[in-house]
Amino acid sequence: MAFLIFGFALLAGLAWARLLPGRLVWPERLAAGSVVGMLAGAWLSWLAVVALGFGAGLPAAAALLLGVGVAGWWWGRRRTPARGQASCLPTADGSPPRRGEATPLPTQPLSPAVRRAWLATTGGASLLLGYLYSTHFLPPLAGGMGSAGSTWGDLAMHASLTARFAQESRFEWELPLFAGAPLTYPFLPDFWSGVLHRSGFSLRWALLAPTMVLALALVQLLFFFGWRASRGRGGAVLTVLVLLDGSAAGLPVLWREWRQSGQGLLAYLRDVRHDFAHVPAINLRFSNIVCDALLPQRGMLAGFSAFLLGTLLLRAAWEEEASARGGERAVAVAAGRRARGALAGVAVILGALPFVHVHTFLVLAGVLAWMAAARRLQRRAGAWRWAASLGGGVLLAVPQLAWQLGHSYGRSFSHWHLGWMSAPGENPFAFWLRNLGVLLPFLVAAPWWLRRWPARGFWLHLLAPCLALFAVANVYLFQPHAYDNLKLLFYAYLALAAGTARLLTDWWRRGRAARVTAALVTLLATGSGAASVLREATLHWPLLDADEVALGMALRAATPPEARFLTADRHNHPVPIVAGRRIVLGYRGWLWTYGLDTARVLADVRAIYRGDGDAPALLRRYGVDYVVVGPAERRSFAVDEQFFARRYPLLLQSGRYRVYSVGGAKTGVPAGSLPAKRSASK
Repeated sequence: MAFLIFGFALLAGLAWARLLPGRLVWPERLAAGSVVGMLAGAWLSWLAVVALGFGAGLPAAAALLLGVGVAGWWWGRRRTPARGQASCLPTADGSPPRRGEATPLPTQPLSPAVRRAWLATTGGASLLLGYLYSTHFLPPLAGGMGSAGSTWGDLAMHASLTARFAQESRFEWELPLFAGAPLTYPFLPDFWSGVLHRSGFSLRWALLAPTMVLALALVQLLFFFGWRASRGRGGAVLTVLVLLDGSAAGLPVLWREWRQSGQGLLAYLRDVRHDFAHVPAINLRFSNIVCDALLPQRGMLAGFSAFLLGTLLLRAAWEEEASARGGERAVAVAAGRRARGALAGVAVILGALPFVHVHTFLVLAGVLAWMAAARRLQRRAGAWRWAASLGGGVLLAVPQLAWQLGHSYGRSFSHWHLGWMSAPGENPFAFWLRNLGVLLPFLVAAPWWLRRWPARGFWLHLLAPCLALFAVANVYLFQPHAYDNLKLLFYAYLALAAGTARLLTDWWRRGRAARVTAALVTLLATGSGAASVLREATLHWPLLDADEVALGMALRAATPPEARFLTADRHNHPVPIVAGRRIVLGYRGWLWTYGLDTARVLADVRAIYRGDGDAPALLRRYGVDYVVVGPAERRSFAVDEQFFARRYPLLLQSGRYRVYSVGGAKTGVPAGSLPAKRSASK
């Protein structure tokens, strides 16, 4: 079933990608179809489960995805003759053709030189991301599960949600990591993995398969985004190097540590200890996008890919409208129809984003609003289409946003704050010189280089609002954790990188001195990020050992799916990750970023483990069925084990763990069939 659902989702996406307007090259269309497939698989599976439950919902989702794919293929066959009438513009930015201009079209078939650059760049980036994801997403490690780097922290949460979705008897709107809290976190990427895990994939591959598809698609979309924006293969290569972003301020730190190590450079790089793109000691906070966003944040990967797909459709709509001006009526009508189709696709993507990645929703909505206003101010005949696309997307998003913000948004959730993460009294310019490094002058010069794009061109109206995000994120914090504004700043960085890539490509054509300068800027903008990614590739950490995995699997078999456990608030606890069971209090480092106050629950959990007089009443209040006493609980709390041993039956003992049945929940096995002591290896 997992292969059917996943395969039908991919086929549906590829079938509908054939209908995307614009003259796309085949890797671009394939990548766009992969993103469409993953979004469609997540959304249609969830809607089917909400309507029919997991039992009937999963077969229905498979059938629905197959039907969507067949419909897309059939519609594409009907429109094949019309698709041959693609617009032919002399510029790549959607601006009207200038008389006598004959600029080569980036939308034409790839030249041999571009093909070589594409193969080398996207091939290398795909291998890198594939290796990082495979070594960070629960690789087998001494009988247990592994991870590494910043992924080691966040992956435990994604694995917990995935395992929970795979185990629950019906879809629940409750956050399984905090008793009584609503599920306002953008859950769809993890729900999609939960569907695959429930249908037959292992937990590792349920997380890894959709992630790999989106990562490979992202690399392709980045390359062609840069290719079209800069009108050259050099700009495309430099845009993909966004994946190695990192301020030059981290390089002196790397130099000092290398010299102090007494090792050769290659030996030192094989065992790099620190992330030199993120150095809190010098308040260097603008992290590498791979290490601190795309690897640990599954929603960011899906959102970034969806944003690039949305820009592809926006560009197609802009170009179709440009091709309609001054043409015959029949051509104008056909172009207007294709523009409406592209903008309808943008509306669907926008409306699908809040349950996937809210920050990307804000960015894409802002870009679309900017473009709608620009078309209105330019008095374009089709300006209404852009406003309708924005309105349709927001209308689809409103129920999701109402649920999310209505339950988590409060006075302390977001607030005005000047300077993002600059220290009190620190000069903001000095802070950003340290964090953006050599790219800060290009940001300051943005009003100048943006004007160099053709007047009223598409890229001007795409990059300008993205760069405006930089100012917004410096005066307002959208989540309690200031660092989370980086999810918006990465989009500003993408726009900055595209503009810088175009300038550096121009410099490369101007002689040796300009080439040296361009190469130096590239090195300074990517050196510390490359060192961070290299470090990430060398890390291999245990997440759960073999005994913990065995415990989780035993609890999955021995307890009902709706049981609630009392555990320590350790992020990598086997009960939520492997057993997929609800817990009273999860890792507080996650929960406070969702705007949840854990102080009272933490006090109650401590009282229960101490065996206070009101402990039985507290257990009933939180609906606890089982209490786990293991290394994390003994380390975090003052545990009175005799209190539990005297009052409650021992459900399971496995190595260092004891699990007590405190709520009278029915177990998944006959009473007495579980021995009081069980070897973790059996």
